[in-house]
Amino acid sequence: MKKIKNRSALALAAVLVLAAVFSAGCGKKQDTLPSDSQSGQESSGKTEEGGVSYADSLEVMKLIWDEIDEEDKFPSYGGSDLENPVMNAPGGFDVSDTDALTATLIVPKSLHDSIDDAASLINMMNANNFTGAAIRVKGTEPSAAAEEIKKSVTGNQFMCGFPEKIVVITAGDYVIYAFGLENTVNGFKEAAQKKLEGAKIVCEQRME
Repeated sequence: MKKIKNRSALALAAVLVLAAVFSAGCGKKQDTLPSDSQSGQESSGKTEEGGVSYADSLEVMKLIWDEIDEEDKFPSYGGSDLENPVMNAPGGFDVSDTDALTATLIVPKSLHDSIDDAASLINMMNANNFTGAAIRVKGTEPSAAAEEIKKSVTGNQFMCGFPEKIVVITAGDYVIYAFGLENTVNGFKEAAQKKLEGAKIVCEQRME
């Protein structure tokens, strides 16, 4: 019950904050984005040794989100700072806020010490319609972390509707996952497969 209440409280806080932003006209939308958000630059995700490397989780999420067609996008916010959310784009997530990691991104406590970077994108109207995240893990095999994410999300007790589908992907040291409406999760998966070097689907299933 604590997990449910925490997630509900965070969702309510997000709605209140975002409502205030919209009432002000969202005049600072571009100011909330990093300066390179519209630069058009993309990382190949390759190192000189042929491995997979990205600057951070935010770069991973941006590559995916930018690949999705505009007509398939939805009102969203990114990051863990509900007072200054990134509007309609992914945002960096404060991994030191472990309560938010668990309540918002459904990261199990067993992974808290293994995550050193994260980014998120959440449907503004209902997080259960879409929540997507990328986490960078250290000291834990990404495939093992992906399985823990899968178990945590599929075993979670959701309110305000139940996600239809989950996908969990690994790429280098990153675990990328999304849950929500089937069509939005499918779009996220396809974009990830296209843009992320070495992307491997660990889990793709409907949630019941």
